[in-house]
Amino acid sequence: METRKNMNKELYKELWNVSNAELLNLTIAERVQRMAVLEDVKPSKILNALNIQVPKDKDSWDYFDYSINHYLDLSNLNILSDRAGIDIQIYDMLDFFQGANSFLPKISSQNLSNWPYLFCAQLQLYCEELSISPSSVMCLFALFYSGNDLLSWDRLGWKHLLKQEMIVVNLRNQPNIYENNIST
Repeated sequence: METRKNMNKELYKELWNVSNAELLNLTIAERVQRMAVLEDVKPSKILNALNIQVPKDKDSWDYFDYSINHYLDLSNLNILSDRAGIDIQIYDMLDFFQGANSFLPKISSQNLSNWPYLFCAQLQLYCEELSISPSSVMCLFALFYSGNDLLSWDRLGWKHLLKQEMIVVNLRNQPNIYENNIST
């Protein structure tokens, strides 16, 4: 039990080196999901911050576990031994996202395990709005990209992975309704 607790503590101090840009979205999901489960933070707490809708009756990592439909080979991650000063926290991530839902579009998916793609698409939109580079935001997740390609939002293209299926609208305020009395 004590060994597991120490391993869990190590998660917050690990710097993960990723050499393939295609793995970054699931690597981010792995980091976020592990930390959230360890700290008993529900999916809605994280996803609502980026304006991703979470059904109230499914607000559990049992439903949102990305590994249900997606696979990340953890052997592709290189955990760096030089990790002095690294101590990431889930609430630092939430602080970073503060205010994002005021301008990000509200999105959802019927397949809840697809949340990493929605999360990364919203993350890209948010960072582009604030002129934050991908390499800078990777620090938030204690990730280091070491691939050969230049890391850019255009290269990642996470926001282009989403396909709009419908538009749901609501009225900002109640319109005036007038009776039409036409006398003949």
